[in-house]
Amino acid sequence: MHSHTLRARVLVAAAALAPLMVMATPVPAAAQPEIITPGVLRLPAQNANCPTGFLCLYRDVGYSGGGVAVNSGRALNDFRALDFNDEMSSWINETAARYCWYPDINYSGTRFAMRAATTSEAVNLENNDTASSAEPC
Repeated sequence: MHSHTLRARVLVAAAALAPLMVMATPVPAAAQPEIITPGVLRLPAQNANCPTGFLCLYRDVGYSGGGVAVNSGRALNDFRALDFNDEMSSWINETAARYCWYPDINYSGTRFAMRAATTSEAVNLENNDTASSAEPC
């Protein structure tokens, strides 16, 4: 009988502490961009937010899949160095500058404009996954 009473007290105590244990469970922090080089960030796949003052290029349509972000005014002549060559499917331009992307490194090939403060949820199919460089233009 004594063990039954002790067991009941333990269960009552556990039930009383259960809400506190749930509240103490840490919530995972939102994935944050990683600095690749000064002015260039790697965007995590789970976070589609584009920081103000950056041009953000995403691997997948709908601003998803992760990608890279470049600070306003900065140019990227070769996406291979960022492990992002021929990967872009959508973009957000959160800068006050017009940017252009190119299908070849060193700003070569047909120029595609990304006006200031605009977005493209999906580049057209024939240009999907072809970007290799970008610059203010």
